[in-house]
Amino acid sequence: MRMLAYLFAGILVLGLVQYVALIMCIGLLLLLVWGALARPRETFALFGLGLIGSLIDRYPLYIFGFLGVVALCDAVYRRARKPQVQAVPLLPPPHPETPAEGRQGGPLGGDPGR
Repeated sequence: MRMLAYLFAGILVLGLVQYVALIMCIGLLLLLVWGALARPRETFALFGLGLIGSLIDRYPLYIFGFLGVVALCDAVYRRARKPQVQAVPLLPPPHPETPAEGRQGGPLGGDPGR
């Protein structure tokens, strides 16, 4: 009889655990619907992140190969659209009255030889 009580208590506890899991799943579904309505960009970005993570977990070689091809195409595209280099205008000398090679003194104006 005692064994039957333990069995019944275990069944009751498992039923309550299933009920709590069901309530949590319904709450998650409601929060996802609310997030899709209130902040669709962030919600679908989270979905995309989960999708990418699951694809990397399931097919790592294909995904990393695809990312390598995308990086290669991006490098070729950037090289093809590289802007023409224009000549940079030169700046005037810092002190027009004193040429740079004629100045003496260190950064604080002292004698550089000492």
